[in-house]
Amino acid sequence: MATRSEWIAACQLWRDRLWLNQMELNHRDMERKERITENDSDADASTLAFVTTEPRYRRINIVHDPEVLEKLTSEKMKLSAAHEMTHAVLAPISAFVEGIMKRMSETERNALNAPWAEANEAVTSHIADVLTMGPDWEAHDHRLNSCKHTEGC
Repeated sequence: MATRSEWIAACQLWRDRLWLNQMELNHRDMERKERITENDSDADASTLAFVTTEPRYRRINIVHDPEVLEKLTSEKMKLSAAHEMTHAVLAPISAFVEGIMKRMSETERNALNAPWAEANEAVTSHIADVLTMGPDWEAHDHRLNSCKHTEGC
């Protein structure tokens, strides 16, 4: 069972590993009305968190669902933290695409919303998987492209 303090520490660790440590990291618990429902077609009912960024103010905002968090193993929680911080890395690309989409007609936007969300999630997941790859991924210092083992990695 993962705790809120472990979640915050894992997010801070990945923020630093991804060289986002110049950005303030804000956390808050998801309110009941924000929780994903079974009827929400854009997300899975077990979604842990969502991230927004404010590059101008050097902020990363994470809203997490405490009910989902408490069901996660420590390992799954750490992987989820890596995933959410990867969203923060990709935020400038997301903002660019979303800015272009705002200039489109409603019909065009509606046609592109789902494919864009799917592509964004797929790229984020892939990068997070690469970052956390391997049975001893915690031993690696990804930021320095080295590891903490005495043997080569």
